[in-house]
Amino acid sequence: MPAIILAIANQKGGVGKTTASVNIAHILSESQRVLLVDNDPQGNATKCFIQERVAPDSDTLTLYSDNPDDPVAPMVISDRLGLLGTHIHLAAVAERTFEVIFDFRARIHSLRDHYDIIVVDCLPNFGYLLNAALISADYILVPIEMDIFALDGLRDLMGSVERIRNRHNQGLKMLGILPNKVHGAKTRIEKQIEEELMRLYGRLMLGTQITQSIKIPESHANALAITQHAPDSQQSQQYRQLTDELLSRMATMEARP
Repeated sequence: MPAIILAIANQKGGVGKTTASVNIAHILSESQRVLLVDNDPQGNATKCFIQERVAPDSDTLTLYSDNPDDPVAPMVISDRLGLLGTHIHLAAVAERTFEVIFDFRARIHSLRDHYDIIVVDCLPNFGYLLNAALISADYILVPIEMDIFALDGLRDLMGSVERIRNRHNQGLKMLGILPNKVHGAKTRIEKQIEEELMRLYGRLMLGTQITQSIKIPESHANALAITQHAPDSQQSQQYRQLTDELLSRMATMEARP
């Protein structure tokens, strides 16, 4: 069965997309074949695994090539986890023609037979890189912070997803909205934002929430997933619960006629 492609996206920066991408991919790879695609020129997902520059064949930039003979060779992170990493040169994609997003779709789809799930960590703005991920994906997961800007950002993203569905990818499904960096004892504003999000997007809101902890940036600094760095931490358990919830939602959606 071809791999499911999951894009983790929000045009707002700093909401924890990379943390979610890395940890979800790592947990999934315990039992499935997973490819993590760093589709953000900042290259933060890449830095969570390696500090050096990736080899040309293992660079996400290869997915934007219009030459089918250009090799794509994901870096092997573990037996069941591969990585297409990148760095700031990926931003040069914005200087190409619009058709580059279809090159990405064709090439990432060509990898589907080799994996069970492909996770795409997206950059925090609209443009070719995000559009390429959305026209290619089966599902989109949206991490958010519970702040006053979350609602405006979600409205914009929902509009973009709808346009992508109408024009290029009718099968794109919203997997869920993930409250991230939540205070252990929720602040008054977090409670208010949560109530409004539930009112507007109730069925999309995930039951799992990720709370703040210094252990998350510590895990990044040590190039480890939270389940490796602090396996007994609350955040490690939350990410495991989240991954189970996502798989359950996917199974339910796939079962629908």
